[in-house]
Amino acid sequence: MRPVNPTLARLRRPAPPRRRGRPARLLFALALPALAALAVVPQTRELLQTSWQAARAPLEGEVALPVRTIEVRGVVRTDRARLQRLLAPFYGRNILEVDIAQAERLLHDLPWVANAEIRRLLPDRLQVEITERVPSALWQGPQGLRLLDAAGRPIEGVELTPFAGLPRLAGDGAASAWPELAAALARVPAVAERLVGAVWVNGRRWDLRLRGDIQVRLPEGDPRPALTRLGAAQARHRLLERAVRRIDLRHGDWLVVAPVMPVEARAGGVRS
Repeated sequence: MRPVNPTLARLRRPAPPRRRGRPARLLFALALPALAALAVVPQTRELLQTSWQAARAPLEGEVALPVRTIEVRGVVRTDRARLQRLLAPFYGRNILEVDIAQAERLLHDLPWVANAEIRRLLPDRLQVEITERVPSALWQGPQGLRLLDAAGRPIEGVELTPFAGLPRLAGDGAASAWPELAAALARVPAVAERLVGAVWVNGRRWDLRLRGDIQVRLPEGDPRPALTRLGAAQARHRLLERAVRRIDLRHGDWLVVAPVMPVEARAGGVRS
């Protein structure tokens, strides 16, 4: 047998078979997470669909991503017809081109709106969240009777008849001083629920009028300590349910109470 040349043996050794399909398998491995995301996350599908609609619409002569729905929340007293007129121009616009800040400013011009927030919900919906002002008191000011909110700001252009039961304020500067008093009264419900009116005296202090024609004279400065004492007296002694004409709280920790005088005594007569 002829000896085999090792060099020739190595040269004649068949090459290993080529491995086919590696690029295809690699591409599939890379695409698998994306395909899984499309199957599992609905938001991903919606985003791709929205992008496709936005890209296709100009080619077809249509408005891309038009606003089709405007959802409004929080409306109780706001004029709905006027609100719809303000929002009507936004229907059919490209939702991405809607000037949110401008739209919110328009809504803030409505008398009852304290705050308005608008959010885009792709592909075609705007969501409007409205916080309305809370009516708090009626103020007899230089321009006549006006409705105030809890911040002491007038609510313009509204019918006052439904709010006839609110406390009536009087005195120069009463509107700007009202928020502090309203906050103090909120801490003493037994007094707040009996409040009929209040007079801002000389720009320094309040005189309150409660149900039963009881006058309460508050001291200058923070009204909370005096009102807290009055609330405690009501809890202990039912003071506001008695025949009382005036309660003076301007003397430190003292409550100076003036009772209702009998008609005979006021006339100088004597009961038989």
